[in-house]
Formats: sequence, structure tokens, C-alpha cells
Amino acid sequence: QISNTITFLLIERLLGGFGSAFDISRDFTEIETSLMKGVLEKMAGFLKEAWMNYLEINVLLEGIDTNARVSQAISPDDVVIMVTIEVDPGCPAPGH
Repeated sequence: QISNTITFLLIERLLGGFGSAFDISRDFTEIETSLMKGVLEKMAGFLKEAWMNYLEINVLLEGIDTNARVSQAISPDDVVIMVTIEVDPGCPAPGH
């Protein structure tokens, strides 16, 4: 889960801002969601790269859910981007 504060700071920095601390309590626009999708896809690539010496993995971003009400761990008033990572250990390691 990425809080709305962190998400908006990251988007501001991506668009050339200073990353000033501020709190916005609104839904994400399509542009903001698209920007975060690009960031998360890049992070997924880094995850694959981090594991490449141990096993071959395929990383796929299936979607982004910005509805904070799907998680019990956060306040219903917070807007967040939630990332779920699913690991399928059924794949054999390379060379085995």
C-alpha cells in the first residue's frame, strides 16, 4: 500500500516539482494513476532483476486499485494505491 501523501509527492517529483509535503484527500485522476502504473511497472522490473541470479521469475502488473475501502488496515477516509504481489512457487528454478 502506498499512502496518498507518498503517491502525490512522488507524482510531483516526477513532474518536476520539489516534493513539498502536503496532504490531498481526493481520488486519483487517470493521469496520476497512469503515472503510478509506470512507476510500479518499473519497480516490478527491478524485482525481476533482483531475483535473476536465484531463479527466473516473470513479473506482471495486473492492475491498480485505488479504492481504500478494500483494505481493513486503513482508514475509510484515506485514499491509497494498493499493490498486491502474488507468488507462485510452482515454477522450477532454471537448470533443475
